[in-house]
Amino acid sequence: MKLNIGPYTDPNKEYLYRYFDNVINWESKTKYQINLEAFEIIKETPCGYWIKISDSYWPRTVIPKDCQKFVLKIQKSSDYPPKRYAYTTKKDAYTSFKIRKNRQKKHQEHALKRCNIILKMIENDETEKEISHYESLNFITGEKS
Repeated sequence: MKLNIGPYTDPNKEYLYRYFDNVINWESKTKYQINLEAFEIIKETPCGYWIKISDSYWPRTVIPKDCQKFVLKIQKSSDYPPKRYAYTTKKDAYTSFKIRKNRQKKHQEHALKRCNIILKMIENDETEKEISHYESLNFITGEKS
């Protein structure tokens, strides 16, 4: 997969990685991208890393606090990869990206289902409706169970 990798990375520095998606609308076309962002590690502590999240500051001698972010090394959960903002390997960053996109998909599906129920209630001129989780899909489609 060809990726758009964030700013130039210096081989002499250490980085944490995070994938993100981007949508560009231009001249009646939509372009979808998956990008890899490399965040320079400013400082490592026993608990985590301080990373630089922005280059928008002047003078360049001191990185202001609002251009830094702290990322934990370890989370107490058994998730793999552990949930955090950025990762030490591109593989873990990509796994996290897939998990985030699946979670986003579930949230959007739930929002769409709720919207369809409300539209059906409007169509039926109803202001209140109690529906079990199992009946909700049948209510939207109009099927009888």
